[in-house]
Amino acid sequence: MNDFLKKHEASITGTISVTDRLILKGYLPMSYPEAAERFFALRGILLKEFKDFTKAQTETLKVHAQAMAKKENRPYEYLNGYVRKEEYVRKIAERDGITEGLICVLAMNEENHTFTLRYGEGRPRLKKSSPRCLTLYFYYLDRHFGFMHVRVSTWLPFSIQVYVNGHDLWLSRLACQTTDNQRCLVPAGGKRLCFHRGLRKSAGRRRPFSDIAMGEDSACLCSSCQSFVQDDTQGDGILLGH
Repeated sequence: MNDFLKKHEASITGTISVTDRLILKGYLPMSYPEAAERFFALRGILLKEFKDFTKAQTETLKVHAQAMAKKENRPYEYLNGYVRKEEYVRKIAERDGITEGLICVLAMNEENHTFTLRYGEGRPRLKKSSPRCLTLYFYYLDRHFGFMHVRVSTWLPFSIQVYVNGHDLWLSRLACQTTDNQRCLVPAGGKRLCFHRGLRKSAGRRRPFSDIAMGEDSACLCSSCQSFVQDDTQGDGILLGH
C-alpha cells in the first residue's frame, strides 16, 4: 500500500485505514469444566446425563434456527464438506435480490470447544474437548453493519461469534453516491474514494487491512488503481470491487 501511495501521492489528499474484519466472541459463564459441573449441580442434573442434555439443547437450537429462516422466508441449508461460505451466501443474496435482513441460515459440522465426560477415580468429571458438532451460521445484510454473520455452537457452552466486515461498516457511515462498479465513491464533499486491500506486517505477522485513498474531485484514481495492480508483482495490493 505504501508503494501505491508514493506512486500516486500527487493525486491523493488523505487516507483512511480500515480494519478488515471485527470479530466479537461471547461465552456463557460455564466455559470451563468446573463451572459447567456447577451449572449441572445447581439444576439437579447428573453428569451422566450430560450427553442427553447436550443433544436436547442442540435440537432446540436447530429447530429455532429453522423457524427463524421459515418466518423470514429464507433458506435453511445443511452443508456437507468444505464450502467457501461467504461466496456461497453472497450468491444467494444476489440470486434472491436481498438488500437487507436475513439472507440464509447455514448448518454444518465443525470443530468446537466443548466438554466430554471422563470416568476415573471417584465420580465422573467433565474435561475439555474439541469434537465436531452442529454449528449454525446466520448471515445478514444489515442496514448499519453491511454483510455480516453470527456463528453459534450448538454444544455446551454454546459459544457465539459475531463477524462484521470492516469495509461495509465504514461504507455505511459514508453518505456517498456510488458508481456502477461500487468501488470509486463520490461522497458529499465531492472528493473520490478508492479502496485497496492488502496485508500489513504487524508483530511479525501479516494482517489484513484496507486503505481508502482520497483524491481530488477532478481526478478519479480508478485508472491509477488498475495500473498499480498490474505493476504490483509482490502481491501486496489487491483491488476491491471488480
